[in-house]
Amino acid sequence: MVFSVDEAKNNVKQETKIMMNTQHNAVIEKVRKLLALSESSNEHEAALAAEKARELLESYDLSLSDVESVPDAVMDKFYDLSRRSVPRWLYVLIDAVSEHFNCKAIYYRMDYENPTVRVRFIGTETDIEITEYVFTYLRRTVDDMTARQSTPEGHQGRRFKNSFRYGVAEGITLKLEQMRAAHERHMPENLKARAGELVVVKTAAVDDFIKNNLPPLRTTKSSFSISSTAYNLGVEKGRQVSINPAVNRFNNVQAIDK
Repeated sequence: MVFSVDEAKNNVKQETKIMMNTQHNAVIEKVRKLLALSESSNEHEAALAAEKARELLESYDLSLSDVESVPDAVMDKFYDLSRRSVPRWLYVLIDAVSEHFNCKAIYYRMDYENPTVRVRFIGTETDIEITEYVFTYLRRTVDDMTARQSTPEGHQGRRFKNSFRYGVAEGITLKLEQMRAAHERHMPENLKARAGELVVVKTAAVDDFIKNNLPPLRTTKSSFSISSTAYNLGVEKGRQVSINPAVNRFNNVQAIDK
């Protein structure tokens, strides 16, 4: 087959464009993996990964919005809690995990034939997946901790257990805030600024999704009597919960799937 000069030039341009796109996608995928490693519980590993991600972003003139195309990726997904009511501790846990991974959670009570409560997570696909994964892990952890926690003499069992759960959820919330702060401390300044920009973009995209796809939302308030002894003990225990293993396992599963 014989090509004209113009056809040959076009073929070269097309092949060059394909090669550049392939390299571009490979760099983006590498940055994504480095950003995942930057949340490692190993501080040295996290710092090195964050610095390498920053170097790649600068070398290829990329921003975090290039790495994660947010606005077009916002979606929703329902999660069945398999229970008819949502206790305070479960609200606290769901909201804390959702916020940590840049999602929002909205609660729905189903019809009379299926009176269970479902959570509607809204965020990017990856953020929703890790929110579900970590929440499921932490919910099971709170249940296990409560089952092992004995009720001291002189305390009403059910009230003590519920207060303990609530305290554990609050303690986990504090632990997530501590993790986010530590993650930001390890980030180089220019990468930290870009990460902040991405969070703003994600938040705006999620808010737009809610505004355009959901009816006006209403909030509800509830109150209950707690045991301060059980609550404070739960907070202390919750702050000791190890969350990174769940995040690391999720990242490993994602890497295998890809």
